[in-house]
Amino acid sequence: PLVNEYVDSGAAILAVVQTGTTEIEIHVRQRDSGLLRAGQLAEVNVSPHCERLRCRVMRVEPRFAVPPAQVRMRYRQNEQTLAVHLKPLRIADTVNLPLGAEARLVSINKSAPNDGNTQAPVATTLP
Repeated sequence: PLVNEYVDSGAAILAVVQTGTTEIEIHVRQRDSGLLRAGQLAEVNVSPHCERLRCRVMRVEPRFAVPPAQVRMRYRQNEQTLAVHLKPLRIADTVNLPLGAEARLVSINKSAPNDGNTQAPVATTLP
């Protein structure tokens, strides 16, 4: 509506959206859930730009659940997944993360930082 215009009762005149979020939420199948834990490094491809981002696993949800409607079509009907929250390592990478973009887990570092592992970390590339 413009200044001095009227709208019908109950009509939406604005929408509040969350901005500034820097986390990426991915949903992993049960067979892959044991590969991820807080502190690990991971790489994801973010569409539509197919941009590869290095991230840190911030947290892994404690329970399996049906994924949200936006990504449910990528899983079997009623398949339970585990939500994993990632944060890009570079702040500049978060600028190009559009709301609703799709992220695909590409690889994970099997060693979490500061876990006493002195060997080079092992990376797993996922299909």
